[in-house]
Amino acid sequence: MFEVTVQHISESNELKGSPNIWRQKYEEVKFELEEFQESSKELEQELEIQLAQSEKRIKDLESSLSRSQMENESLKSKLTQVTKESTEKIAKLQKTLSEYEAVNLKMSHTIRTLEQSNDDLERARRALIVSVEDLESQLNQQIEKNVLLETTISPSIDPPSEESITISEI
Repeated sequence: MFEVTVQHISESNELKGSPNIWRQKYEEVKFELEEFQESSKELEQELEIQLAQSEKRIKDLESSLSRSQMENESLKSKLTQVTKESTEKIAKLQKTLSEYEAVNLKMSHTIRTLEQSNDDLERARRALIVSVEDLESQLNQQIEKNVLLETTISPSIDPPSEESITISEI
């Protein structure tokens, strides 16, 4: 910049006497000014276009942000509702499971008790069968003794048949 100023000063000293040179300089400076103003206008228009585009983009992004925030709030609300419903369902299912487990435990205890009772009845039945068989055996032995005694006591009477003794003795 300093060099340009020095150059202008030296040129101005040389050109003091010539109006045509000043006019030419004036025209050059005027032309440069007009070019500068034109390029400034073009740049300003480009910047205004960019500004308008940027403002539109900002407006679109703000609108998108607003929609996203509303959707986010809606999704939060739905998530809260679903979480609440799920928690209630889980609690209900856990309660039902506990009830079923209690019923299952009670039934298991009842089944064990019934199985023990059944085993006791089976043992008693087997013991009864053994007792009945022992009694039948003793009865048969007694019948045989009675038949022998009757045959020895009364040889003149016809001995009764075994079937009639068994039936009458029973």
